[in-house]
Amino acid sequence: MKKIILILILFVIVYDLSAQQKGDSLAILYRRVYAYKNPKDLSTRYDKIPFSYLNEHKLIFIAKSEKYPKYYQAKTIKGDTIFVKAKLVSADQNLTHAQISQDIKDGKRKRSPGEIGDLTNLLPTWAIVIIWAGIGYLLYRFWKRYYKFDRWFCKKARTRKRPIKDAWFIKLSILAGVILGAVLLFARHEFYWFLQEGFQVWGNYPNKWDWIMWGALFAFIVIVLVAVAQSFSRFSAKYAVIYSLLVLVISTIYFIVGVTLSVFILIIYAITHARGSTGSGGSGGSGGSYNSGSTQAPGRDSAPVGATKYDESGQKVAKNSDGEWRKTTL
Repeated sequence: MKKIILILILFVIVYDLSAQQKGDSLAILYRRVYAYKNPKDLSTRYDKIPFSYLNEHKLIFIAKSEKYPKYYQAKTIKGDTIFVKAKLVSADQNLTHAQISQDIKDGKRKRSPGEIGDLTNLLPTWAIVIIWAGIGYLLYRFWKRYYKFDRWFCKKARTRKRPIKDAWFIKLSILAGVILGAVLLFARHEFYWFLQEGFQVWGNYPNKWDWIMWGALFAFIVIVLVAVAQSFSRFSAKYAVIYSLLVLVISTIYFIVGVTLSVFILIIYAITHARGSTGSGGSGGSGGSYNSGSTQAPGRDSAPVGATKYDESGQKVAKNSDGEWRKTTL
């Protein structure tokens, strides 16, 4: 009995020594890791620009939060106390910035939580473009000829209701998606934060753009509910349930299409803007090579105008014509 007690005591001591201790560093595992002063209140989000693995500086562990079990209480290099999700950081003291970057490059880690796999590893870019163009064309054709599908369904259900000539819920779903995706053009950081972890049925959002995205999602939900209610007014319960499921799937697909349209607009804008900058900026090659996630403190140096890097707080800065480093707007 005494041996068992001694073994248990020894196990507790070893476990306590191996556990995370106050003052240990926390490595940031993803490109976008957000922190909060109070995890229950979204408006207490710490800074607009998130922490990133691109920044070699680590957070300092204080304690595991008893009030918020999924969070670590930590301290930034500025000395601010924050709460960060435990799964987004690592307590491994041997894990370095170089190892995280290499694991992401090798595909062992994701750059962002919930990131969708990169299809370019499976198919060439031209093939992906052709596939998306084909899908877009088929969706457009289906939208324009939806009345034929609705008429066929009416015959199957043997209802006397007239077929819908205009698929209004498809049109409105696309519009809601375009509005949500358009925020990416004006507030990229808010867009990523909202999709990653910011959406709540009702929350105290830190920015007006968050309310716009919330409104677009809420409008989409209302559109689907109204379309479902309409199906129950047109068909019997059996066929109404089937039709409602189809409406849900179709509306979601076209909502995503709407978001994608806005993203394509951003890509086109970025390409044209980059070409304009290259044409007027002179030697753009050296500026591109300088943008490597450097964590040197902002200041005057030999970097060319337009070069970008990350400062000590993990924020992206760009060099202006006066030779000063300023925070970028995107």
